[in-house]
Amino acid sequence: MYLNDGFSGGGSDGPFCKACKQPILKGQPVTRLSFDGNPHGMSGDYHRDCGKPYDSLARALGMLNRLGG
Repeated sequence: MYLNDGFSGGGSDGPFCKACKQPILKGQPVTRLSFDGNPHGMSGDYHRDCGKPYDSLARALGMLNRLGG
């Protein structure tokens, strides 16, 4: 789920963190999270520190989806 630290994010025209809504700048550590069943809502790129709480949630929801059907 983690990208390399060398992620070439953009400036103000590039990707934005899904949590803090700030730009992800070139060289900043990034976490890409995927929420099953919600591909366009919370799924996306996060600053590594911003994504930590959501990473646990994404894994838990993924486990529940696999168990439920």
